[in-house]
Amino acid sequence: MGYKRQIITRASLTPLWHILGIAGAVVFCLYICGIGIKSVFRYNAFHREHADLQQTLLAVSKQNNYYKLLLSRRNNPEFWELHAKQRLGYVNAGEYVYKAVQEKE
Repeated sequence: MGYKRQIITRASLTPLWHILGIAGAVVFCLYICGIGIKSVFRYNAFHREHADLQQTLLAVSKQNNYYKLLLSRRNNPEFWELHAKQRLGYVNAGEYVYKAVQEKE
């Protein structure tokens, strides 16, 4: 009952190292691709959110400009007279108001 002693040489390990190296490279490439795909989805989500925030900012700045215009006109008596006529139906003494009413058919 004798055991044979097997000598492991560098030449006998070479195919194993090649297989492990290739498998490691494949796993590494899949990992990098996964990171890249995840980053693309994250970029698209941030891009959509940025576009939505820009639209919101544009709408709010337009409203802000409108209110600034109203504030700049507040010392003008003609503005208040026109505002009272439009909103409250105010009529000065001696003025006539004509309303065009369409009859229902």
